[in-house]
Amino acid sequence: MPLPDICTVALARRRDAQAVTREAAGPAWQPSDLVFTTRYGRPVEPRNFNRFWDRRCDLAGVRRLTARDVRRTCASRWASHSTDERPTAVLRCCTAHDQGTFRSGWGL
Repeated sequence: MPLPDICTVALARRRDAQAVTREAAGPAWQPSDLVFTTRYGRPVEPRNFNRFWDRRCDLAGVRRLTARDVRRTCASRWASHSTDERPTAVLRCCTAHDQGTFRSGWGL
């Protein structure tokens, strides 16, 4: 299932921002395949992510949802717009839900 354009644009912007952060960190940078990291390339601690998320929700004036709720909503909407005949299997694979690797792959 292809990613919507808005996702590929957001991921490209994140990659560019991370390159700047990596350069600023210099030799302290810890290489990884994570999309979201600390300023030194390490995985984001869940409590730190939750505090950041809650602040962003407050600033945006939106109801606080957990990251899990947002993931579930995104997956549901993605499936409802999919032309794939097997959206459940594809979504489980893409979110790594049944493998328990979603959080670790995103550094969350």
